[in-house]
Amino acid sequence: MSFSSQCKTEIMESAQFDNCCLSSHLYGFLCFFSRVSASEMSINSENIEILNYLCSLFERVGVHLDNGVITRGKRVNSFRCTDRRACEKIVSDYFSRDGRQQIRIDTDLFVCQNCAKAFISGAFLAAGSISEPHKGYHLEFSTHRQRIADELAELLRSQDFEVKQSVRGYDTLVYVKDSGTIEDLLTFIGAPICSMQLMEEKIVRDVRNQVTRRVNCENANMDKAVAAAYKDIELFERFFGSGGRKILSTDLLKAADLRIANPDLSLGELAQMSDDGITKSGMSHRLRKIRETAKEYLNEHAD
Repeated sequence: MSFSSQCKTEIMESAQFDNCCLSSHLYGFLCFFSRVSASEMSINSENIEILNYLCSLFERVGVHLDNGVITRGKRVNSFRCTDRRACEKIVSDYFSRDGRQQIRIDTDLFVCQNCAKAFISGAFLAAGSISEPHKGYHLEFSTHRQRIADELAELLRSQDFEVKQSVRGYDTLVYVKDSGTIEDLLTFIGAPICSMQLMEEKIVRDVRNQVTRRVNCENANMDKAVAAAYKDIELFERFFGSGGRKILSTDLLKAADLRIANPDLSLGELAQMSDDGITKSGMSHRLRKIRETAKEYLNEHAD
């Protein structure tokens, strides 16, 4: 089951609405039907359970469907009703304004403060989708009606959800990419468990990214240290090949020999190998002294 399906299943299973909110919930569905008229209503969905849930909503608000048919398809299922009495009631109750049919979101139909929440949850069931948590953060509503998209975006903003809009083909999208906003919106429309799942995935992703960055940083630092060590070794070998060993003290000779014999070890590891209890800082100081002496000696004895 996709994450979108999980969210919608949770919403359907947790939906507990009073009469006015139940009507707003159905209204959220209806605004995203592919067709609504006095003679026909239709909508498509990949999830057959959503269409079954839709039919139960009609019954619960008192709209009996004598001719409502759900048709299974290979990829997309469809609901279609040609019951004129039912269609006319829906148009009259939700979309008739000043004697004309208008498919729009009319917030005057919301009776209580929870009606907007019920509407948005219905809209998500009808036209919403969300990406898989491990693939990123993207929740969207899709409609072929520009006016509905604009009014939905305005409604969401009135509930303190910052959304954006774009066009994909013939559809207008109202979408969110901010993970925190998506989590809040899922909780708002009745999918708190899926919201928590999204939070958990984000935590795992953040930890994984932090570990990756740290490993990359450590590897980069190690590469730099090894490159510097080999540069020192090349310098020391030229220095010794020109007779430089005789001018170094015993402590510096030991440090140089440790460096040449162990090019991949860190300064701390070289210090631990030394038999005189030198610290990492002390080893760094000795190697720097050898480096300065070698360069000065080689410059003086250059041909």
